[in-house]
Amino acid sequence: MNASLTPDNAAGMFAVTAATPAPTDADSEMRIRKSAAAIDLAGDLFDQATARIHEFHRAISDKPIAMVNAALGPAAKPVTTVHNAITDFVYGSVRAVGWSVLKAGAFSLKMAAPVMQFKPETDRFDRNLDAVASAASGLLGDKLAASGNELAPVMGFYKDRQKLPADAMELAGLYPDAQSHLVIFVHGLCCNEDCWWMYAKHNDGMSYGDFLQMQGGRTALYIRYNTGLQIRTNGRRLMSELKALVAAWPVKVERITLVGHSMGGLVSRVLIDEAQRKSPELMRLIEDLVCIGSPHEGAPLARISAKGEKLLDAFDLSRPISKVLGVRSRGVRNLEQGLGTTPVSRYTDVRVHLIGSTVGTFEQPGIAETVGDGLVQLSSSLSADAVPQAASAYEGRHHMHLLNDAKIREQLDQLTRPVLTQ
Repeated sequence: MNASLTPDNAAGMFAVTAATPAPTDADSEMRIRKSAAAIDLAGDLFDQATARIHEFHRAISDKPIAMVNAALGPAAKPVTTVHNAITDFVYGSVRAVGWSVLKAGAFSLKMAAPVMQFKPETDRFDRNLDAVASAASGLLGDKLAASGNELAPVMGFYKDRQKLPADAMELAGLYPDAQSHLVIFVHGLCCNEDCWWMYAKHNDGMSYGDFLQMQGGRTALYIRYNTGLQIRTNGRRLMSELKALVAAWPVKVERITLVGHSMGGLVSRVLIDEAQRKSPELMRLIEDLVCIGSPHEGAPLARISAKGEKLLDAFDLSRPISKVLGVRSRGVRNLEQGLGTTPVSRYTDVRVHLIGSTVGTFEQPGIAETVGDGLVQLSSSLSADAVPQAASAYEGRHHMHLLNDAKIREQLDQLTRPVLTQ
């Protein structure tokens, strides 16, 4: 008895032709297409989860079956064959049916996107959808990009959920008060530009960028990128995006400050390294780099995942779990050693400011060096390898609190204030 329906042979059921309808609202269509992509991803995850459960079942059942085979010899073969056939059929059917239903739903929704109109009353739906896409990209972003899944974030500068055009006239309309000093905010793993407004309710409802703009002399810009790709890849792409933006900015850019949270600090360091070697005109504009909670020497959880994958792969019963850990993206794998596997130059013309925290107090060094801010150890966020101009440590703050903190906000304001000329 064999399962006759699998994700592989079920794919043919979607080979249909649909008439191309007249185009409708672009935002509505993209919203629906992203929803379809999320359902499509759910189908793949269901397929993989079912496969791992099947493997775990077989790993457990193979132990007593082996004992029975050893005791009864050839007489036990029919029992073994029937057991394996039944379990393969059951799991194969569940896997294929679940996968097919989700894929069919995604396919139907995608086909309907050009003719459907979906405009939520608030932006909550879009924010949640982007949050799902960002989280998925952190874990599986390299695979999403390779498969063309529309959940994979597109690198670029974003304002009000829209990618900014590299066009001077359009940018002038979007930024009528454009300043010559750009402060670029680069988010971390599994996030997007919305993360900078986390805990904003504790700080007058403003992000760091909002506050800096209110104080005058600076324009805040926010990057969005696929955090599942290699850090080096994102750093190179960010350099290209920044060059294009500078060329199209409504006023002449005279100063750039990079502010990166977590992985964003490492991506920013790669950008500077690339600019040092390939774009001296851009390099002359970059004066400050601020790394907030960045794992310059790696993050413990990323290392634990790597060691766990290797350890669990050594045993039959735990090998299915090892495969789950092995799915993690290249971006996550890069965080095992921070920039240890992505060497960058030491800076001479850029002021580097490192900010880290511990969930404990400074009187608890053990917490700072084991738990750190919950994701990054204090020593890693204040690593001397980054050749800092200044380093600041805060106590009683976890990793995400660093995205919007009153004291850090004041610190950013001080170091980015316009230089007064006599």
